[in-house]
Amino acid sequence: MHDVFLCYVWEARPTAVLLQRALEERGLAVFRDETGMRDHDHIETRIDAALRASRTLVALTTPPFLTSEYCRQELHFALSRAHRLGPGRARVLSVLSEVPPADVRPQPLKAWRLPAPDQEIGTTADGIAAHVAALRAEDDRLLGDAPDLPAPRWFPRPPPPGPQLCGRELELWDLHEALRAESSVVTLTGLPGQGKTTLARAFARQFGGDYAEIHFHGARDPQWTPPGAEPYLWIVDDVRPGMEVLAPTPGGRTLLIGDAELGEFVRAQHDFRLGPLDPLAALTLLTSRWPAGARTGGEHRLDLLRADRREYAAAVGITAALGRYPLALAVAAGLAGRAEFSSFTELAETLRNRDEVALAVREDVRRRIGTDHAGDIATTLLTAIDALPEPGRDLIRLASLAGAAPLPRSLVTAVVPGADEAIGSVTASNLADDTGCGWLVPPLVSRALRFTDTDRARRHALREAAITAAAAELLAGRDPDKSFVDSVGLLPHVDALAESLRDPGEWHLCNEAARVQAELGDSLALLETSTRLYDACREVLGEDHETTVAALVALGVGHGLHGDHEKALRLKQEAHALLEARLGAEHPDTLTALNNLAITHLDQGDAETASALTARVYRARRRKARFSGDTVEALMNHAIAVGRSGRFGLSARLRRLAYAYSLRVHGEDHPRTFDALNTMAIGELDLGRVELARVLFEQVCQGRRRVLGRTADTASALANLATVRDDPEDLLREAYFIRVEAQGPDHFATEEALRSALGSTTATLSEALAEPVDRPPGSLGEIRLDDDRVDERIELFERALAWQEEVTRRYGHEHPAALTATAQLAHALGLLDQFDEQTEWAWEMINTSADGLRDTLGAHAPATIAAERVRTWLAKR
Repeated sequence: MHDVFLCYVWEARPTAVLLQRALEERGLAVFRDETGMRDHDHIETRIDAALRASRTLVALTTPPFLTSEYCRQELHFALSRAHRLGPGRARVLSVLSEVPPADVRPQPLKAWRLPAPDQEIGTTADGIAAHVAALRAEDDRLLGDAPDLPAPRWFPRPPPPGPQLCGRELELWDLHEALRAESSVVTLTGLPGQGKTTLARAFARQFGGDYAEIHFHGARDPQWTPPGAEPYLWIVDDVRPGMEVLAPTPGGRTLLIGDAELGEFVRAQHDFRLGPLDPLAALTLLTSRWPAGARTGGEHRLDLLRADRREYAAAVGITAALGRYPLALAVAAGLAGRAEFSSFTELAETLRNRDEVALAVREDVRRRIGTDHAGDIATTLLTAIDALPEPGRDLIRLASLAGAAPLPRSLVTAVVPGADEAIGSVTASNLADDTGCGWLVPPLVSRALRFTDTDRARRHALREAAITAAAAELLAGRDPDKSFVDSVGLLPHVDALAESLRDPGEWHLCNEAARVQAELGDSLALLETSTRLYDACREVLGEDHETTVAALVALGVGHGLHGDHEKALRLKQEAHALLEARLGAEHPDTLTALNNLAITHLDQGDAETASALTARVYRARRRKARFSGDTVEALMNHAIAVGRSGRFGLSARLRRLAYAYSLRVHGEDHPRTFDALNTMAIGELDLGRVELARVLFEQVCQGRRRVLGRTADTASALANLATVRDDPEDLLREAYFIRVEAQGPDHFATEEALRSALGSTTATLSEALAEPVDRPPGSLGEIRLDDDRVDERIELFERALAWQEEVTRRYGHEHPAALTATAQLAHALGLLDQFDEQTEWAWEMINTSADGLRDTLGAHAPATIAAERVRTWLAKR
């Protein structure tokens, strides 16, 4: 049992000896490693035992201290154990020698520092002795008495274990300190393949007990609710500009992972950028699967390696040749773990004798990661790919044909013969990472195969199989018993697979992708996909082909949701006429086109025409199936159109019937049932039954918040509830914040929400009622800025300006209400989009207000999130 474990580099041995003697003179039991600390040593078994048997670790922090991997490992062990023993007196102490306090790492070492020993060794020893005595009286446990790490609570599911963490221990503690504050935002950046995701996973497992929940990847699942006031960890991987990345409530601590600098669109308190591994960590990673079949610890592997001087020198040379780049080292480790692996000496020779193919790949690697080690990295990747069995090569081929996203298991098993062997071989070779939702092949790996693959026939066959399988799975999402969300993982691969849009399989895939994009409310993607599909089909198949017409239907819906009703009406009329001539008046596709046409008439204020069309759709649907989702939807749409034409009594009866049918068909908590309940509430309000409408609107709000979260439908429910409340301001303001967050600042519904929020005391709020008459396809993204809307936007700007001046006069410039009003004014000015000086004025205002809201309300307040979205939008204009 030891009171103190002395941690130091070998160069500081004389000072360590003096400090040990002084401590022992004061009655302390001290462990000091007599063998020294060389950079290529690992923590030996007896040192591990000594650490476990110690009460404290004293780090003699000199300039080379953190360059010693040995010291870093000892320090990490002690800090981890002390953390798990709980709060109280420090168990890891720092004695500074020729190191300024600002340079001390990690942050916990700054919590308790002693005088430098070169000033007065006795004073330093006195301080340590007093601290240990107090610790012994307060909590006499040893570092080895620390409990096991608690299992983190993951949402939606724990990620797979992933690669071994090597050499990033101090970064774990840097992240821990940076994420302790409420609403903290931390970014973790670096080149692809530097181990950012591995570090984030290790951090979550190491410190999972500090958080009520860990939400990995940041997907806003409708079933997820924040864990009250308790802190939770919100990790978003592969962050790109335009993504919604911040934790949704103040309790969240946000960790963002990206290849590029994220400061341009995320205001983070800390940014950590990963570089190459340290020498020992690189060697540990290289030997992590060597020898084949062995399951020994790192120190034993390195001892075995050092037994052969040539092999040890070759392994060290490989780590240097690969620039200590983690991805390449992990792939080389996979080669070393193969049963047929002969020696590191032979592997080093392979790297030196690269062929012309490797030289071609080298240039691609150099362009992507900018390293002088591109040739050796390229050769390592190609050697590992060549060693794969054919199913493994097929999986890498599939990744090279698909998008830069995880390959879903469903796609791999449907396309790759021998899928289990393929998955096993690529993961054993460290050529793919199991993300929990599929297998992610690093772009450097997939591009290496793409550059060198000569089997064009096999690539074509895999592409065709992938197109067929993906389209079939997207089509299966039409089944009412299945969720289209299950197919979302396929969407990032659609554009890459359907690259040429020259054959029916590609057309079918894009058509199904457009439908899912509409269900998701991703109207920007919907318009992009449907425009691309329609143009290609019209050129190849002609304007009246069924596939071209299907694309035309989607295109019309997209423009309608975009607010361009004239163009939508023209496209929808053309699509309906073509479908009716080809399929007949009561074919389901023709009825869908007729329903979409009715919606545009309703959007244009022609309720009588819309009512007549929806009646035709409902009667036809009812003849085919009285109780079905399509029939319920047709009845709701007809009820809405009847109400808009002024026949409120009939409309209310139809709405009640639609709700009853929806309960029977979908159940109480289905989004379609909330839609039906919403239309029923509007019908009661039309009849003057305000109190009943209020109760129903509150039920819709509660249900959508619970099931859907902060979505456009929830914003509609809030706006509807505001019409029957005496205090609508807060509801309308929240609806505006949600619209900005969920649909973007330039969405026409967001513009209307801003208009309602600014005019909530005088506006005719019945205009804010939103009825789901267009399902599918869902909601939209940005609007088209037409000249005929300038007058409306000038009026909106003037309203925003008057409100901002009034609130500022009332509360002062720095009050959150005034800052919110300033952000709304910037939003309104940005919507005008007339002159550069106006955009610059808006930019100045949004910078001031967004920063002020973050400082006063925090990063996760709805007003702050909305202001940040407006800032990102204005930056792109």
